[in-house]
Amino acid sequence: MTQALTYAGMLLFFRNETGFGAVFALYPIIWILRTMFYQYTSFGAFNFSGLQNFKTLFHDEMFFNALKNTFVYAFFKLIITLPLSFMLAYFVNMKLRGRMAYRTVFFMPTIISVSVMSMVFYLIFNPYNGSVNQMLMAVGLIKEPINWFGSKFSMVTVIIIAVWGCPGQLHDLFPVRSADHPHRYLREC
Repeated sequence: MTQALTYAGMLLFFRNETGFGAVFALYPIIWILRTMFYQYTSFGAFNFSGLQNFKTLFHDEMFFNALKNTFVYAFFKLIITLPLSFMLAYFVNMKLRGRMAYRTVFFMPTIISVSVMSMVFYLIFNPYNGSVNQMLMAVGLIKEPINWFGSKFSMVTVIIIAVWGCPGQLHDLFPVRSADHPHRYLREC
């Protein structure tokens, strides 16, 4: 009976992985690989262009700017998020006073929808009357409000928002039995 249930579970798993994987992952990848070598507009026909798309891409300054921004974002998000998630997972599993309130705040990014989160951060980082600008002006660190969504500070704002959204989701990276003792987690790696 147990072996039959195991086979049934494996059959259900592989049915989903092969069927949905082929339709929703493999087909778009093949489509992208095909269209890389064609000149294509949304309403026009496909015209084979060979490597011309890549030549155009590598001569485009915006591409390298986007690539640089992607690497900066990924680097700082990982550098901040992974140690922070490990530390917060450690505190979530400790027997602290007010542990339930802390857990609620910790898992809030997982529960709150993206639209609600974006409105909250818009209100926090609003250039005119956001709470961050109001605090910085009250303390005297700045004289006039900062445009957090402008080109100068937008990367910082995006990284802060991304880091806030990750710790609850990355809690799965650090097993509960290992989170109470960091040296045990490092030994398991």
